[in-house]
Amino acid sequence: MELDKKTKEPKYQGLFIAGMCFIGAGSIFVTTGMIPFICLVGMGFCFMGIGFVNRHKWKR
Repeated sequence: MELDKKTKEPKYQGLFIAGMCFIGAGSIFVTTGMIPFICLVGMGFCFMGIGFVNRHKWKR
């Protein structure tokens, strides 16, 4: 994960985008098995939640 050079905090917009990617990857695995689907979609929602809660720290 990339850190902001000034504040040493993660870039929350990147976490939000990564969460969307994890949800997309998890939706592909729904046909092969439930465990990868649940894991990837769960991680995606966690990443998106962290990014969305800290959206005021996104660079404009």
